[in-house]
Amino acid sequence: MVQRSESGGHPRIAALQFDYMAPLGRGKLETGVKMTYRQNNIDHKMYEHDATTDTWQLSVPLSNDLRHREYIPAAYAMYSSKLTKLLTMKAGLRLEYSRVTLQNDKDRLDEASNSFFVAPNIVLNYRVSEPWQLSFGLSRRISRPTYPQLNPYINLIENQTYETGNVHLKPEKANKLDLGYTYTGQTLKVSGNAYLNYPQFTTKTIHYCNLGIRQQLPKTSLTLSALVTDVFNTRRWDISSDNSVYTLTNTSRNRSRVLWLGFAWNFHSYKPLVGKKQQEEDRSVIRLGE
Repeated sequence: MVQRSESGGHPRIAALQFDYMAPLGRGKLETGVKMTYRQNNIDHKMYEHDATTDTWQLSVPLSNDLRHREYIPAAYAMYSSKLTKLLTMKAGLRLEYSRVTLQNDKDRLDEASNSFFVAPNIVLNYRVSEPWQLSFGLSRRISRPTYPQLNPYINLIENQTYETGNVHLKPEKANKLDLGYTYTGQTLKVSGNAYLNYPQFTTKTIHYCNLGIRQQLPKTSLTLSALVTDVFNTRRWDISSDNSVYTLTNTSRNRSRVLWLGFAWNFHSYKPLVGKKQQEEDRSVIRLGE
């Protein structure tokens, strides 16, 4: 029997966000709320080839549908302050609620699930000496599954290969530790970062190190930057499964060691950034390779 399938949908994502910032004490307070909405209507159709008429016939028993809706209201607060002449701090908290609804006409599916996510974070920056700075960061993050990962119906790729997802797949929650050491000169920026990542669905930590450099050419408006991600090629993850049918151990690795090169030219009056603004500008560029 020859079969083919058509499976997909029309995902829609909308977001509305409000932010507020005001001075507070010796620092600055930032707060905000955000509403995110995701939806997708999956219409899965399976066809069987009729050799006598050379036509494709819709297989009603193997076809299905699914309506997915997700509502994610969230609120955050962040406070930053200079604690001493050498130490600055930024600490915050993000609260996130999620409601997911699943509906299916053929199987008369109508269910909903609710979850709550708390994400504290803190960043400390300590100036060891005038050009050298040490940073420490600790945060929690959440990654939601994509729609191909949620699609529960069989999508035929070829006669021996197919893919399918899990409609009840949960978001991945991870804790991340960030250590950085930075040199900031008048025209030169060198940064090294080490990361430890504790994912939800593995017993092993993920660790890697990025190194970057940023150089402003003297008496010009040209700035050069370079970044090498995963310098020691350690960013990988292991997946294990052991049941009555089979035992599986899978080690996966992306091509995470990447060289990023950047060139920036200021066509207007050029004034080098110094102090905190320079550090924030440079760190945003250095982190492009994460």
